[in-house]
Amino acid sequence: MSHRLGAMLRLWLASRRLTFRTAAKQIGTSSATLNRICAGKPCDMETWLKVQTWLFASEKGTKS
Repeated sequence: MSHRLGAMLRLWLASRRLTFRTAAKQIGTSSATLNRICAGKPCDMETWLKVQTWLFASEKGTKS
């Protein structure tokens, strides 16, 4: 689960030229947590949901 989320997050950030710090502020987590997710490390369900919500809201052009 975390490996796929990390891959999606890496691609998303790269395609929009966003830093971990900028994305973390928008998501409501730390840049260290995003870095761990991108490295394929597990995260808790609450963080996973925040990241997923942010990715899909961003895809639709809205902010969460």
